[in-house]
Amino acid sequence: MLKYLNTGIVFQEIPDEVTLSINITNCPCRCPSCHSQYLWQDIGEPLTPMVLDRFMTEYKNEVTCVCFMGGDAVVLLSVLSVCLPRVLPHHTLYGV
Repeated sequence: MLKYLNTGIVFQEIPDEVTLSINITNCPCRCPSCHSQYLWQDIGEPLTPMVLDRFMTEYKNEVTCVCFMGGDAVVLLSVLSVCLPRVLPHHTLYGV
C-alpha cells in the first residue's frame, strides 16, 4: 500500500513549475545522501484514488505539476496507472 506523510507547494524541485509535492513514505532505498530519512519509516496515510482526487480538486488552480517524492519505485509505478488519469491532462507528473 502506498502511503504519504504530507504535501506541499514547492518551487525548486521542478524548474519552471509550481509543484504539488507528495511525500511518499516507507522508502526501501535508504540512499546514503537522503535528506528526508524520515520518509524511510512506515508512517502516514494511504494514498488512495479518493485522496488524490481531493488533492487535484484542492490544488488544481494553484499548481502546474505533481511530484511524488521518495517511496518504493515499484509500488509507485503500480499505482501510477490509477493516478495518471486523475493528474493528467491538467498537470505534469514527476517522480523523484
